[in-house]
Formats: sequence, structure tokens, C-alpha cells
Amino acid sequence: MGPPLDVLDGDAPAAVGTRRAGWVVGLVALALVVAAGLSLRPDGRPSEDLRLLGHTGHALQGQSSVRLYFLVRAGDEDVAVDDVEVVLGDDRQRGSAGSVDTRGRRALLVDLVPDCRTAVRDLPLGTLRVAYTAGGEPAVEEFALPVEGSLPRLLERRCRD
Repeated sequence: MGPPLDVLDGDAPAAVGTRRAGWVVGLVALALVVAAGLSLRPDGRPSEDLRLLGHTGHALQGQSSVRLYFLVRAGDEDVAVDDVEVVLGDDRQRGSAGSVDTRGRRALLVDLVPDCRTAVRDLPLGTLRVAYTAGGEPAVEEFALPVEGSLPRLLERRCRD
């Protein structure tokens, strides 16, 4: 026969201590995950101040830019958009914010001159960066650029012309 097998008795004191240690480790891990999640919004405000509702755009023949419109909704009426910027690869293009419509939506306009060598490749990492003031406090929200829909087609068309 082979060497004797170690058998753990479920009622043994060592097993109970091991279970308690497992619970403690699990609770500490959960606390770390919660703390990390809260640290993503260090100002403590909910991320519902500004939401991206959609986008559209056009590329006019003979121009080097793509005109992009992003539609956002503010969760509070006193949200003031201070700065709009699209980051695509190494390029940063500033934009402007329109007035708020009757439904609380605001159009953000950015004329993007893409670097055609890398624009489509960099699109999944691109962001719409909106600096705003909500309740007297400055904040920044970054939205991933849409990788489906009209934006990739607009970039491809602009870079083909």
C-alpha cells in the first residue's frame, strides 16, 4: 500500500479556524473591491450628472474635417458644459456645446480632422471628454467614442476622399 492519506475531520478545531480565516479574507477582499469602486468617483457624486444619448455627423466633400454631434442629457438643470474635446489617438479636437432643449438635452459639436493613417485603428480607444460644472462643483466625464454606427463610416469616408 501507499503512504497513509490525510483525512480532514469537519468537526476538528483546525477546520473551523480555517473557515473563519476564509470568511475574513473574503470580507476584506469585498471591502477592497467596494473601496476601489468608490475611488473612481472621488468627489462622491453619482455619475448621472451627464449621460451620452447618441451621436450623428457628416463629412462634407472637399473638407478635411468630420462634423460630429453628440447628444447628452444632464441629470440636473444646473449643469453647465465648460469644455468639449474629442481625443482620438494623439489628436485632440475641441468642440462647443449648444443650448439645452426642452427635454433637457444638449448637443455637443466637434469638428474632427482625423489622422487618416491611424483614425479608424484608434477609434476603440477614443474618448469624448466633457468638462462641466454641476451644483457649483467642476467635474469631468469621459465617454468612449462609439465604435458602431455612423462614426466609423464617417472616418472611413473622410479618409478615402
